[in-house]
Amino acid sequence: MRYIPPSIEPLMLLATAATGAIIGFAPLQQIAASMVGRAGIGNLVAVNLLLPLASIAGAVVFPRYRTAIGGGLLVVVGFTVARLLLAQPRFWSWSVPFVAAQVSPILVAAAFGCMVFGAVAAALTQTVRRAGSPPPLYATCVHCGYELLGPHGQQQASARCPECGEILISSSTSYTRDDADRSSRN
Repeated sequence: MRYIPPSIEPLMLLATAATGAIIGFAPLQQIAASMVGRAGIGNLVAVNLLLPLASIAGAVVFPRYRTAIGGGLLVVVGFTVARLLLAQPRFWSWSVPFVAAQVSPILVAAAFGCMVFGAVAAALTQTVRRAGSPPPLYATCVHCGYELLGPHGQQQASARCPECGEILISSSTSYTRDDADRSSRN
């Protein structure tokens, strides 16, 4: 299993929003109008193909549910903001009626679709990649995190942590809580 450092999560969210903006700024309507003769095909390709693919790609790169769902929403928000900027570059003059007139209900549905596609992609990817730190390959104290290695790299067989004194219960040794209590009384 491959682990991805959690420190790149904000960068992934920013990248998904930027990807949505790039798709929004792309001249897909002009390309579709010149190739097919219908400008609406460009929106169809962007909303139904490119935005979900961007959401899936973000979830595969960083497979964490909250990032996948947030990335699915942000890719559509980036797309919408780019389209609004194309319609009216002076964003300070935007009003609520202007934004409401420009945002289609299809984009709202696309946001939910991208969030679902991202979550499913994250769930499928988590079998081979995880976001976070890998589990330690050695025993550590649950209370203080002290590495419980003996002199030659072998796990210590004592019932207490030498650092904090916490009673240890380890499945790799034969100790149970009763054994630890008995050894502490002796």
